[in-house]
Amino acid sequence: MKRKVLILLLIAAAVIPLMATAAYQSTIPIAWTASNQESTQFSGHLTAHVGTITIVFDYEPDLSKIVLINLGNFTENSYTAKTAWNTIQSSTFKFYAITKVNNIKVDEAYMWTGPADTYPFQLLGNASTSFMGKTVTVDFYIVTDTSAAWHAFPTEITLQTDLTSGTIAMAKSKGSIWNPNNLEIIPMDSGAYNGDPSKVDILGGQPKDENGDIITYYGDVPSHEVPEYSFSIINNSVINLRNCQGTSKQQAAQIAISVLNVPGAVTLSFSKAPSSIQGQFAFRHEAGLYTVPYTLLLGDSQTLNLNDTITWSPLPVGLSTKDLYVTGIEKSVVDNLLAGSYTDSIIVTITPVDTI
Repeated sequence: MKRKVLILLLIAAAVIPLMATAAYQSTIPIAWTASNQESTQFSGHLTAHVGTITIVFDYEPDLSKIVLINLGNFTENSYTAKTAWNTIQSSTFKFYAITKVNNIKVDEAYMWTGPADTYPFQLLGNASTSFMGKTVTVDFYIVTDTSAAWHAFPTEITLQTDLTSGTIAMAKSKGSIWNPNNLEIIPMDSGAYNGDPSKVDILGGQPKDENGDIITYYGDVPSHEVPEYSFSIINNSVINLRNCQGTSKQQAAQIAISVLNVPGAVTLSFSKAPSSIQGQFAFRHEAGLYTVPYTLLLGDSQTLNLNDTITWSPLPVGLSTKDLYVTGIEKSVVDNLLAGSYTDSIIVTITPVDTI
């Protein structure tokens, strides 16, 4: 379901073209199987698909490797499940990545536990192919260290892990993956962690129990209620352009979303209405004689570009809001403006994220 809200307010930002784009799609909920054949390492163990990163290059990159960095302190990788002997026991799992280029498998690896900030997790190594116009997919899996036969069937399995997010980066051909200056971040088009396009939300949106552990399933996956939403633009106010010069900012409106039944997630995107100035966020004078470019912020500091897609997750049951601010107007522009009203029309598209 996609709804659009047309807003009249002041907003502006530059569109920065991306040479490579990445998108992440989580598998929700996580379901285990004993018959995954993607790797010989999976044989005899339970395996669950966590999510897929898709990377598309619209140019020929200077690329030797693709890595996952900034993983934080990934030290906990345990789970609790009912065993075949009808007891509740704990065990451990590994985090795997299988990488394909145009659906042909080229690499696989598993992540070590430990102070993961200190090393890159290599997803694709020693690339020797052209990437122009090709699609790279990275499928994340978790794999039990114990055998599949150790587990009861069916059973609910809860994960205890401090793994949350990471940064996708590519290493240039002449340099090491251990040198941060040799790594170029690939920003997330979707599936970003807390709206930060430099991070992928690896385990975001998963159902959790009262202890904060992630609930997963081996066997029957129960049906889940689909979140129901209502949304609106509130506190839409007339702003003073002089209050938005340089780094000063003024709140123009709030995006308000109510989740009516169960927690959910949405994406936000921002585009221009047909009647407004195209290609940038800019106000137009009521007589049509002057335009005023500006920068739009989501919250205190997140700069929005036209057609950006921002993930808002998780959304708890009840009302959640995000502030929209106008800033970045040049003083020299304001000093030479005609008096009067200035407006801009922006379409905010709010799209529920699939949760099953």
